[in-house]
Amino acid sequence: MKIATRINSLCHEALRARVQKFYWKEMRNIAKMHPSLLLPCNHDVEGRHKQLWRRLGMNGSVQWLRFLSTVTGRPDYRYIPSPVYYGVVERCLNDCNRASFEIEDKNLMSLYVPKELRAYCVLRYMRGCFYDDEFNPLSFAMAERVLADYGGDVVGKIAQGSSGGHSVELFRDEKGRKIGKKHELTIRWIVENVTSYVVQERVYQEPIVASLNSASVNTCRVVTYRLPQRGQACVGSTMLRVGAGDDIVDNISSGGVSVGVREDGSLNANGLDCQYGVVSSTRTGMAFSGVRLPGFADVRSAAVSIASKVPGYNILGFDFVVRSDGRPCVIEINATSLCCIEAQQSGPMFGEDTEDVVDWCLEHRSFDQFDHIRTWY
Repeated sequence: MKIATRINSLCHEALRARVQKFYWKEMRNIAKMHPSLLLPCNHDVEGRHKQLWRRLGMNGSVQWLRFLSTVTGRPDYRYIPSPVYYGVVERCLNDCNRASFEIEDKNLMSLYVPKELRAYCVLRYMRGCFYDDEFNPLSFAMAERVLADYGGDVVGKIAQGSSGGHSVELFRDEKGRKIGKKHELTIRWIVENVTSYVVQERVYQEPIVASLNSASVNTCRVVTYRLPQRGQACVGSTMLRVGAGDDIVDNISSGGVSVGVREDGSLNANGLDCQYGVVSSTRTGMAFSGVRLPGFADVRSAAVSIASKVPGYNILGFDFVVRSDGRPCVIEINATSLCCIEAQQSGPMFGEDTEDVVDWCLEHRSFDQFDHIRTWY
């Protein structure tokens, strides 16, 4: 046995316990802040929930079940607790050794997503080199010209390892200069401040979605999953995220709110804020009830089409925005940190296939291994 493999084996359970401890703490905080949202469910539902997730090492806790059942108004024993998802299921279904790379790299994502389903990349920056949308290499002087000649606002963001939308910034075009709230976007700034970066066109969203908060790019998180024994990808849970204030990002960790999306594209009456409190409207006062997302069928179809061609990851979280002309546009794709609680506002993540997912994970626990400690993000 290699020394590295032996060290990994010794560290593995300790690292899993560390990750799961984080989510236990999260639930304790939810219970402390919102005790009224942890109402008991039917005795049979709670019993089936405990029996199901005990198979993957979960103790008898039913807090995630109670919380999600209360928020959605739809009790279901198949809601997956966060410690089980992040500590076991995600790691069995996905190759977490490649976390933050390949499909999660906002530059390399373009290798999997057709042009018509993604934002145009004005510039890409990878390991000290600049590229255009087609990955043709550019000198620094050429990159300067490309950025200056692009006639429109752009969005810049770190391409690898970013989370919570904290690196995303809008730069307005002012006679060839790209001006943001904090700094001007230049080739020199990129070289001196980041190691991976992508500069994309500003995507203008469909009016109904924009009305929820016109300042932020409000994305629909579509979770897809694939049971390896079947080979076919399908849509699991979905949610819409809406930003707060005048910030361009919609991330929950940045103050946004989330709400479940039903199969027909209609929003739940209630959603969650960044502190897991129940809300019935956006920060701007727009009610969720009665809102239906335009083009939602196309969004679901696009997610399945792309997920079917991505190897190594059997569960993915797509962030879609619907363009002003109704076309779906992929903003980014996540293979880790899929917002387990928020995403399940539309129902259990794996729906009717939940028990099959559990069976597969039990039979393939050997996939829950790591080559590098960084996979335990």
